Amino acid sequence: SVVIDIKETHVSRPLPDPASALTAFNLLRELDVNAILPNSPPAGWKESVLASGKYGDAKVDYLLEGEGISSFAAELQGMTSCRARIELRLVPVPGREVLFAKAGVGAEVDLVEELAAKAALEEATREAIDALIKSGSKQFGDDGS
Repeated sequence: SVVIDIKETHVSRPLPDPASALTAFNLLRELDVNAILPNSPPAGWKESVLASGKYGDAKVDYLLEGEGISSFAAELQGMTSCRARIELRLVPVPGREVLFAKAGVGAEVDLVEELAAKAALEEATREAIDALIKSGSKQFGDDGS
């Protein structure tokens, strides 16, 4: 099981409904990983997960935490371009030592800046999750195919 905590910031204004955490959640679920995406977690939940390896009644093996940032990049022929970067860390729990840390970048274009930013964050998240999976496959003897 993996519990997910990814914060994101858009440079010019806040974006509702973080795209990175939802993308990570869906990608992990597609791989049959029991992913937990806290909706309204109680205060101190992350410290509790790191100390106990549990989120509520659920046993948790890893905490996937990170930060993402997106920003306006350019206006191209009436379309808005945004770029994003995300950094993810995979922490076995209970514990606090980072097992893997990977980054991803993305760029997308849309008529609306907020949608371009979210799409860029999604692309960056897919890249970072893919890099985490490849790192894990190499460490645990899987050829990654």
